[in-house]
Amino acid sequence: MRFGKLQKGNPHRLTIRQHTFPRASIARFADGSGRVNVHRIKTNKSFLAAPESELFCAKRVWDQRAEDGSSRKIERPFQVLAQAIVDGTVSILGEHDKSIINAFFALCFVRAEWKSSHSPKTRIPGAIGLKYETSRDLQEALEGRHVICFGPDFTIPSPSIAGIVMQSRMHQVEHELEDAMWGIMRAAKGEFVVADNFWYGRTLPISPLICLVSAVDSGTLTEEHVAWLNREAISNSQEYYFAKNLSGCPI
Repeated sequence: MRFGKLQKGNPHRLTIRQHTFPRASIARFADGSGRVNVHRIKTNKSFLAAPESELFCAKRVWDQRAEDGSSRKIERPFQVLAQAIVDGTVSILGEHDKSIINAFFALCFVRAEWKSSHSPKTRIPGAIGLKYETSRDLQEALEGRHVICFGPDFTIPSPSIAGIVMQSRMHQVEHELEDAMWGIMRAAKGEFVVADNFWYGRTLPISPLICLVSAVDSGTLTEEHVAWLNREAISNSQEYYFAKNLSGCPI
């Protein structure tokens, strides 16, 4: 699913590398070098990677409207809440907090679904045979202003279609999460692994020692419970999984 190459220099500053799990979230797992310990499943090799690594990103799958809108409305409120939990200033989650978590979980869930998806551009019904001229610069400028721009053959570019469909899918996932009761779980021993998707269960690690888990009260997890969650994360990962230090993660 690609919009095609951008103009040289990307003058309208459209996002090319689109994180499925936000850079700020990955950074909370970074070691002293600012990198996380990643294991790539296909090669069965572990290495260090910066949160900016393309490994964590889709490449121009959704449009700039979806990228900026999700960042402003979903990612930022969640990062404020997550940091407050890590800092210890938030220890009990209220209904508003849970709605923030639901929206963020849905965002990460759907972005991971769409990371490797491919879909053709869509022609506007009834517009067959009509033509109008739009330069690449105009198309990119309009996208940067969150305008869905039709191509010269009256087709809607696939990233714009993706942005619309993903938004609908996120609402569906949020609806499915209405019964979620998130608890703040801290590891008594060991550290959490982060999967490359969240399709397998309602768990959301936010730091090496803290994981949000649905349907439980806040509390402490034994090393055995941490290991169980880590095994679930690893067994359900598709491309990679990561942690601050994989050798410190019980499985």
